Amino acid sequence: MKRGLILYITGNEPTNLNLNSKNIAKMIGTDDTIEFVSESSGRSDLHEAWFNLVVKGNHSIKCQLAKFGSDGSLQLTDKEMRIC
Repeated sequence: MKRGLILYITGNEPTNLNLNSKNIAKMIGTDDTIEFVSESSGRSDLHEAWFNLVVKGNHSIKCQLAKFGSDGSLQLTDKEMRIC
């Protein structure tokens, strides 16, 4: 079963970072299909991210809150929910 992950990213995005799904997957060390939502990237629709994951064949989708640290690293919080 394919798993998807929606990251809702808060905080100031580092200026030298190319924010895309592949880079984020490497940063957090996951094989899940990732969609992200962040105000700074212009991708702010959670429903669209969920739809994109469903269309790609993901059956189990979680949404997790993440934030950029002062050093530019992406830090996952313990706030997570499963979207059905």
